[in-house]
Amino acid sequence: MKPNGIALLLCVTALLLAGCASTDGPGAAAPMAGADEHESFVTMNKAAQAAIECAEIFTRTLPDGRLEVVANLRNTGDYSLRLKTSCVFKDTQGRALKDEAPVLKVEVAAGALETVRFTAPSLAAQHFTVRVSAARWM
Repeated sequence: MKPNGIALLLCVTALLLAGCASTDGPGAAAPMAGADEHESFVTMNKAAQAAIECAEIFTRTLPDGRLEVVANLRNTGDYSLRLKTSCVFKDTQGRALKDEAPVLKVEVAAGALETVRFTAPSLAAQHFTVRVSAARWM
């Protein structure tokens, strides 16, 4: 790959990963600002990939010690999308915990921003991955 191609790839990757980091302390909601291999946002199908972006992710430690994740999802498409969203919480080594947060269903209008909130089921959760897929439900 040419040097300009590598620089372009790094810039695009940095823009896609913007908004990912961890919190500084208990109770403090912090916007994510760097990239970490344990904390991410992923789209699970083509429809979500084409139209949904994660505008911001906030994390905080609740008073009981559990991790809370809040993601602002933006629909950049021209039509409303129904989404299934979930959060896989992970331990300090990045392994998924057996207990999962419930799947949330949300409808995001074209051009709109919707917020989803997930709370870790246990104190072992230190990292996470927010997953989003376009869905059909009645």
